[in-house]
Amino acid sequence: MISRVFRYRKGRSGVKAAAGPCALLLLANLGCGLGDGTLEEVDPASIPAEVTYTQHIKPRMEYFCVACHNPDASLGNAGGWDLSTYLLVRASYDSIATTSFLKRTMPPGGARRLTAEDEAYFNRWEALGFPEKPTPKP
Repeated sequence: MISRVFRYRKGRSGVKAAAGPCALLLLANLGCGLGDGTLEEVDPASIPAEVTYTQHIKPRMEYFCVACHNPDASLGNAGGWDLSTYLLVRASYDSIATTSFLKRTMPPGGARRLTAEDEAYFNRWEALGFPEKPTPKP
């Protein structure tokens, strides 16, 4: 199998591996959530007790969603969904959960998808009542 994934060639500095078509296909698919696992496989103890929008959800939204779903997106506001603020994400939570975790249609195409661990963060955020900011420490 290795010989199908990588091609070897001899150069001045010895044998080098070069990615063949199978390796490129494998690498492309690994970025799309293959082998992601299931929500049941996520250790609940690995998710912080206090999940907040500013600390945990916003970075995920910015990475996976906001590039297309904001009023200033270069391609326009995809689907008319603006997911660039806490209030807009909170108002769209059910749609986000459905398209990202149940149907797994977002992000579209070959884009990297949210993982089971990401889903566990979103679930904890929902269970806590969607807190925006961390609770101030005394």
